[in-house]
Amino acid sequence: MTRAAAALAPAAAVAAAAALLVVGCPRPRPPPASAPAPASAPAAAPETAEPAKPTSRVLLDCDPPDAEVRVDGKARGTCDKIAAKGLKVDRGVHRFEFARDGFETLRLEVSLRKGKETLTVRLKAP
Repeated sequence: MTRAAAALAPAAAVAAAAALLVVGCPRPRPPPASAPAPASAPAAAPETAEPAKPTSRVLLDCDPPDAEVRVDGKARGTCDKIAAKGLKVDRGVHRFEFARDGFETLRLEVSLRKGKETLTVRLKAP
């Protein structure tokens, strides 16, 4: 073997080995476009999340007991169904409305503080 051939022999061997490595190892392919994305870990809650608003428990004593209750315009049920547990309402000023067919509607503005508040409601017949 000539000196030039001997010098090329190691280079050719390295090139052949490199070609074998490239050809012998298939490249990873991206998933098809229709495949669903792999599930990722749930996002962490933001560190600046608002703390829960403090609430009050409002207990109701109503006559008639089946009077409809609305708080800030939102229907909350009837007094008799609410009476057992009371209503959980954010602290602050709220508008309560009590209504039933055959009775005058009663509207109250109530300032709720910490703890429990009991509202005694007696609707009047017209």
